Order: sequence, then structure tokens, then C-alpha cells
Amino acid sequence: MIQKSFVTINLVIMITISYVFSAEIPQKIHYQGFLQENGIPVNGNKQITFTFIDTEWAETQTVHLNEGHYHVVLGSIIPIPVSVFQSRFDIQLEISIEGNAFKPLIDIASIAYAFVAEKSHDTQNISGFPVSIRQPENGQVLKWDGSSWSPKFESVSDHLGNHQATKNIALNGNWLSDSGINHGLFVSNGNIGIQTNSPSVTLDVNGSSTIRGQLIVSRQQTDSQLIFQNSQTSADIGFHLFNENKQSIEMGRISVTKQNSYPAMQLFVNKSTIPAITIWDQSNNQKANIGIGVSKPQHRLSVDGDIHFTGKLFQNGIEYCNASNSNGFWSENSNDIYYMTGNVGIGTNHPTTRLAVDGIITAKEVVVTTEGWADYVFDSDYPLMPLDDVNQYIKQHHHLPDVPDENEIRSKGISVGNIQTTLLRKIEELTLYMIQVSKENKLLKQKLTQLETHISGGHHAQ
Repeated sequence: MIQKSFVTINLVIMITISYVFSAEIPQKIHYQGFLQENGIPVNGNKQITFTFIDTEWAETQTVHLNEGHYHVVLGSIIPIPVSVFQSRFDIQLEISIEGNAFKPLIDIASIAYAFVAEKSHDTQNISGFPVSIRQPENGQVLKWDGSSWSPKFESVSDHLGNHQATKNIALNGNWLSDSGINHGLFVSNGNIGIQTNSPSVTLDVNGSSTIRGQLIVSRQQTDSQLIFQNSQTSADIGFHLFNENKQSIEMGRISVTKQNSYPAMQLFVNKSTIPAITIWDQSNNQKANIGIGVSKPQHRLSVDGDIHFTGKLFQNGIEYCNASNSNGFWSENSNDIYYMTGNVGIGTNHPTTRLAVDGIITAKEVVVTTEGWADYVFDSDYPLMPLDDVNQYIKQHHHLPDVPDENEIRSKGISVGNIQTTLLRKIEELTLYMIQVSKENKLLKQKLTQLETHISGGHHAQ
């Protein structure tokens, strides 16, 4: 079974209009077509019947097809009678193969006047109807308007379906449009213009465009770029999505503009007027600043809001902060941050201890932990230095034993934990000295009382 997918490629008639009375007119029509079976172009010979609907003319020819294409001369077997077109000009051609008639029918009304030209006595009359003597323009044909013939541009729907060009098509500086007016497609110097007759690039579109697939820029040349130009102060790229009602919803845009005469690129999310990200070459030195929530970043990175990261932070190639483990410098643990290696300096860039502060520290409370405490002073075997020895030491060194002198404190500072332990030890030693003195005082009081009693008794004896 032949698939009904017959496509007409061309329809040509040999037209002869003569100044001679009763000129002989060829009663033939050149016809070209395309035939495919199950979507595949047909090759070989086929018996094809051609019929003019509602007329007495029909003929069957053996037609040779090459890749689906064929050419026949209608009337080569049975000449086409002139009478076919004498009463009407809306003749339709039916094509059938093996008893199968194809649709749609082919309208050949645009060339019917060639057959009635046989009755023409001069160029001002065709079959008794007047012909306009207006000078025709290039490309115009004679057309019947119901009362006379006049030159007009052809505008006929040929129902040809898909065409397969076998040669180049030259527009010759004309538009390819849907209505014949100056819009549509224009080709100039190898460039294609859409809605413009002066395309300056390979594809020049004057108006809005919708791309429903991918837009691919293949970098086969060193200067391959996707360029957005705008004659105003900025060039924007908008991003839209469709909702469930197929309405276009603006999701964001990228804007290239100038900030204080220097180039800037900004990313806007949704319909916000505040850029989510700004890249700004503040001094036009090709070293741009990046702003997050900041329209004019003054530093390499300016952030309006909180910063959270889970990796490492480096300064001059040195790890400055590590939020993922405790092997770096500043690390994070829940709401706490901590420092595991190195020293911290405040007001000094050469800290020699875990925390070095060049200045005053204000705190409501300071808690110091030490390796030990001075309670051992009250042990029974503690070697308490005799007061006479303490007295000699003070006279010689001008400070208590085991207490740093002024010069040492000036040069090395003072350890709060150690000095607190030392001062407590001295207080506890002082307590022991006071207990010793208290015992000696009690003993002396007892001896004094005894002495007073003895003296008082001797006086009574006399």
C-alpha cells in the first residue's frame, strides 16, 4: 500500500500569447512531484493517473521516480482540451496510484488563462475580456479579477507541503516574509537579518527572540564570545521560569553596569534592587572587589551579614582559621572558638606566651589555675626559716626569700599563679611565726606570774 504522503514540488505551464489570430497553444502542462512510501522516497516506475476534477480529461502515465522525485508532461498522451478552462478557472488536479487518490487536491487555477489565450485576437483582449495595458513590474503575472485581466504579483497558496531544494536560492535583496511586505528574513553579504535589511553580523535580530532549546557558543576561534550590548548605561541578562499556569516569573538577572565610571557586574535574585553579589573594579586596575549584599565593595571581599564556613581560612598562605578540625589556628566547636597552636598577641606582634597583651585588661573576674598550692607549709616537717635568718636575708637582699626582686619583675614580668602561691606561702610562714611568738609570750607570762608571786610572798615573811 502506498502511503498517502504525496507532495507537489512545482507546477509549470508553457504560456504563449501571440499577436497572431488563433495562435497554436501547446495543450500540455509540465508537472513535478515527490512520492514517498512509509516515509521512504520511492524509486523506479509507477503507474500514476492524473485527473482534472469535474472535467472530462484524465490520463495514466508510466512515471519514473528517482529518490521520490518525478517529472511528467500532462497532456502528452491525451491532449488537454482548451474547453476545460473556458468556463472556469478553479480546476483541481487529482493524483492516484493503484486506485488510491491522494489529498489534498492540487489547485492549478493560477495558470488557466494560458489555454484561453488561443482565442486572443490581440494583447488587449483574452477570450472577449479586456486586458490591462498598465506596464507590468518584474515578477508580476496576469490575474483575473472577475471583470478583466491585469498584472499582479503572484500570491497563491500552492499547498506544496515540504520542499527539498536542489539548488541555491537567491533572494536578490528581497525579503522572505509571510505577507510580502518589508519584514521577515533578509540576506545581505552572507549575513542573515531578521526584521532588519542591514545585518552586520552572521545573524542580526532586530527584536525579541525566544530560544526553546539550548544556545551553544562553540569556542572554535580565539575570539568566540557571547556578547550582550546595550546603548544605555547597563546590559542585563534576565532569567525567568514558568509557573504552573505557564506565566513567566522573573527569578533574577545579571547586570553589567558602571559604578563611579568603573565597570561592575552584579547578580540580582528575584526582583530585588539590592545585588546579591557585586564584582567591581573600583580603580580600573583589573583587580576587582567582591561584595555580598554590598553594591560598592571597598575591599577585596565586603559582606553585609554573617559569614559561616566549614573549611580553612588562610592569610598569606598561612592557615589562619580552621572550622573543620582542631589542628589549625582558630577552630569552632558549637558556639565556641578555640586556638590550639601558637601564641596570641593583642597590641604586640611578637607574643611569647599563649596570650600577650600590651595594655590594660579589664575583667570582672580572673580565674588562674596552678600546678600546686602552699598548704605544705603546715606540714610538720616543713623547714621554716628561723626569723634571725630571715632578718639577715632581708638586710642583704632587700626582699623576702623566694620572692622575685624588682629587677626580675621588670625584665620578665610576673606569673600571677606563681606569685599568688608564693605570697600564700609567705602568709602561712608568717602565721607559723605568729604562732611561735604566741607560744613564747604565754611561756613568758607564766614565768612572770611565778616571779611576781615569789616576790610578793617574800615581803610577807618579813
